[in-house]
Amino acid sequence: MPSTEYFGYSITNLGPLTTTYTPPPSCITATADHIVYAIETLGAHIGLGAPTCESEPFEDCIPSGAEYDDLFATSYNMAGHGWRHYYSPGLHCPHGWTTAGVLAPGEETGSDDKGGFFTRTNPDPTGIATPLMPDELWSRILGPSETVAYCCPSGWDASLMGCLSFIEPVVSATHTGYCTERWLSETQPPWVTVHTIEGTPVPGTAGVISHYSRTGEYSQGTAPISQFTARYDKATIARTLPIVPLVYQASDAEDTATQTATESDAESDEESTGVAEEDSGESEGEGNAASTLLKVGRISPVVAVLVGVLTGAGLLMPW
Repeated sequence: MPSTEYFGYSITNLGPLTTTYTPPPSCITATADHIVYAIETLGAHIGLGAPTCESEPFEDCIPSGAEYDDLFATSYNMAGHGWRHYYSPGLHCPHGWTTAGVLAPGEETGSDDKGGFFTRTNPDPTGIATPLMPDELWSRILGPSETVAYCCPSGWDASLMGCLSFIEPVVSATHTGYCTERWLSETQPPWVTVHTIEGTPVPGTAGVISHYSRTGEYSQGTAPISQFTARYDKATIARTLPIVPLVYQASDAEDTATQTATESDAESDEESTGVAEEDSGESEGEGNAASTLLKVGRISPVVAVLVGVLTGAGLLMPW
């Protein structure tokens, strides 16, 4: 990944993920933390807010969770487009997670190979400028032969807010308010609309939002949840976890396959000679290789190579 900044977004690699990370089970089963309000429109879920303005750390619920929480704490309430994280080389979704989408940039504009989340319709194609969508961002920052795969817990929905697990309708819940945030000194919208980024046109006719830098006093508060008005009876209470984006090349998988094959040969030699080193009793075989990062509706050519390499090495679970 050659980019560390693009169009005001800070792009941060949280490190390699070449083995299966196992988060605590409570990260998936809990229902009281990381709550947001969401609504489905045009086949995608968009956010309507959160019951509280207080941020909650994710800690070991995701790989390198402490680093992720530090990034969030540093950038929260700051002006600009924010940041995007990824794991590279990233070859395995966490245990209990599965692939929600895959994108491999094409050689020409509009020729990207996409699957899952990245094939969804823009949630607001109404002629109104939106932030740069994830597929457009990744298409522009990935290096040659790189692919990004989005991971979410199995059964959760990948969205612009992250991975979502739906709990109950808002009208059935006990929450009464939602967080409001604004800059007190603002006299105009803190953004402009642009139609090209670094000389390349953006899709659609409405353009994308480019944020101004902002200074001054920042205010947070709580407004009645009933202000959702017409959307109130359609909104849902959901839990959210960050998407785990894996960035990899076919050569990353080949390196892993070579290492695994070498280790397998060594184990075979040990078995044939009756000599083996004492181990801790823990093993990392197919039984806890959790989710394949490749199970999506479509598979790009780069991904197909990765599937072949890992399957030959015995690293992927059967689908």
